Amino acid sequence: MSADKKNNEEDKSNLSSKAQEDIELINKALSGDQSAYEKLLKKYKYSLYATVLRIVKTKDVAEDIVLETFAKAFLKLSEYSPKFAFSTWLFKIGVNKSIDYLRNKKNMPTSSIDEYLNQDSESTFSAQIASQEKDPIQELLNEEKITFINFVVEKLSPRYKRVIEMYYYKDMSCEEIANEINSTVNNVKAELFRARKVLYNIIVSMKRDQ
Repeated sequence: MSADKKNNEEDKSNLSSKAQEDIELINKALSGDQSAYEKLLKKYKYSLYATVLRIVKTKDVAEDIVLETFAKAFLKLSEYSPKFAFSTWLFKIGVNKSIDYLRNKKNMPTSSIDEYLNQDSESTFSAQIASQEKDPIQELLNEEKITFINFVVEKLSPRYKRVIEMYYYKDMSCEEIANEINSTVNNVKAELFRARKVLYNIIVSMKRDQ
């Protein structure tokens, strides 16, 4: 038995049976088993949401942070150490993201989203958030990590998932989407704004870790 494997076995022996079950799921996920990711998400989604909500106080924001937390955890899953329970590691990511949100909120400009929605031009989200010419979400959809982005899109709330699929996968304009779902253009833009912000934050983490 190699030294690394022996150390991993010793690390696991100090964990509860629940934590050891998580490690089994993690190993399966790293081997390409997509259902293992689903099981980990379902196992901790609601308890993580409750923790995040206590910090940020806003349901929509808490939902977004939970998705970002799982995305980051899954992207960095190979770096997880069994010295700690997966739940401890996961919740630490979620709490840190919640604290970052509160810090950024304090420094946010006073201009409201209404000002963004009332603009005539439909500039890309990257121009609003990152001052880039290209839309990073569209770029990533054209790259090899499209499978992971599709996984994340599937976990968006139904209203976010719907507009993302229409806008990116069906290449529909905001006006066309509004007509399709019997909504207003401004409502569509608002849902796109929030959905793309979640995806953008996940993409930033992906790019940073490359």
